Amino acid sequence: MLKLVEGDGWTFVSEDTSGHNPITVYKKTVPPGTHVQSASGEADEAAAEKHACIKVTALLNAAPHDLYQLFLDNSRVSEYNEHCALLEDVEVCSRDTKVSWSVTGAFGPFKPREFVTMVHYTKKTKALVVVNRPATHASKPVKSKYQRGEILLA
Repeated sequence: MLKLVEGDGWTFVSEDTSGHNPITVYKKTVPPGTHVQSASGEADEAAAEKHACIKVTALLNAAPHDLYQLFLDNSRVSEYNEHCALLEDVEVCSRDTKVSWSVTGAFGPFKPREFVTMVHYTKKTKALVVVNRPATHASKPVKSKYQRGEILLA
């Protein structure tokens, strides 16, 4: 993940300098390999070729440790994601990894979306990293009440 983010090949998309802290958006084609997996867990080369990874940079007036703690605490999700109506941990895999289930509200004619993600938290020498990947879990099968969404890599 860090190699993908820190590596070359990012294309500038846009910048918003209207606020106090500029926000810059970049995109990069996801290289084929293990970044995108099929339902069977195998590398999905076709999916990797058609999806881009998005990187957003900005200066935030907050300590990195405080932001890291914010992402660790499900009860605070509304502080950074106004669309998340429900967030639940369905399995703790290790001290640093869990499977979470989240639901958004309905948007216009669209039914609520749900996401099942594996979330990994780690502290590197100069970085605090939170990585999300799509997952499946026996306790959260696809239901017609929701539209299952997948965030390929976050």
